[in-house]
Amino acid sequence: MLFYVWMLLLSTIATASNTDILVDELIKWIKSKSGGYFNEKKLEIRRSDKNDPTSHFGIYSNEKILKNELMLSMNSSILFSPGSKSMDDLRCATAFNLVEEMDKGNESEHAPYLNYLREQRHGQLPSDWSVAGKNLFSVLLGKERQVLPPEFPFGYTDFFRNDCGGRSKDEINAFLMVIQRGWDELLVPVYDMMSHRNGKWLNTKDNYVNDVYETNSYLKVRAKRDILAGEEIYMSYNFCNDCGGRADYYGSFEILRDYGFVEAFPQRWIFHDDLGFDIDEVRGMDGSVSGVEVKWFHGEPNEQNLHFLGVHLRRLKDLEETHLKSIDENVPKNEFSVITQFHQALIVAITHACPICASNL
Repeated sequence: MLFYVWMLLLSTIATASNTDILVDELIKWIKSKSGGYFNEKKLEIRRSDKNDPTSHFGIYSNEKILKNELMLSMNSSILFSPGSKSMDDLRCATAFNLVEEMDKGNESEHAPYLNYLREQRHGQLPSDWSVAGKNLFSVLLGKERQVLPPEFPFGYTDFFRNDCGGRSKDEINAFLMVIQRGWDELLVPVYDMMSHRNGKWLNTKDNYVNDVYETNSYLKVRAKRDILAGEEIYMSYNFCNDCGGRADYYGSFEILRDYGFVEAFPQRWIFHDDLGFDIDEVRGMDGSVSGVEVKWFHGEPNEQNLHFLGVHLRRLKDLEETHLKSIDENVPKNEFSVITQFHQALIVAITHACPICASNL
């Protein structure tokens, strides 16, 4: 049975209990391998809202976890890789290998992980959105001129077809999954269930996924700080050990393109080489939000950059009365939701970064 058919069928009939079973099997598989460990006493894999079967899966602490305490460990054989396939872009090789292994069903050595992946729905990345959704997002970014990042917001499908030779829907779906869940060309079971969040929320660290794979050793994920009971476990997509200098050029624009969601505070907005800022909530001792703080990391903006922000703030506000005033029935609900969330996040960010821009509206 083909990968795409399986994904479509299972995404339709899957239940919360079925997913729980698949996650349990995945944990057992990891623990069955040499050095495999998951702290089941202190960690729970579940939906963010236990009463909402559509909410995202994440990992949560059941009780306090101490700084440097081991949470997850696995040997390199658990990581899903390109296998014996060799291509210029190894992400493409991993995608082709993923399709082949999916077609093996339970005969695959990675079956417990692949069974979980089959439940993940498609259409999360802008590259896989509907034509109407892409058009609406293009309007938000500035239409033909694409004056706002990210670069190539819908480019992954064409890249895979043109540079990797992928053609079938199965192969495209697999490639987009590698983009969304991978550490470059590697997929890491369970670790890829952790949500992204930076700042004080970031509470994990690892010993470099790529080094583990290259040296045939063990991946170990530990607590970066003390983690209180009830906290969600977070990793980072741009401040991780394996990210190199990614944080210097990679922020909320790119996270939407590559992972399909709007980054929660703190956010990093990089418009171009000399215009970028971080924005985060300011919280009191009791945890309540008392304000918002902006930090420029290329220096204070010059007049030209302030004008740039002002032009876009005005344009984004105008969209509230035009394209985003009501739901476009041609745009799937999940796409429209992400676009409107991103639109509001961008307005909030520019408004706080450039108060004079907001006052001139």
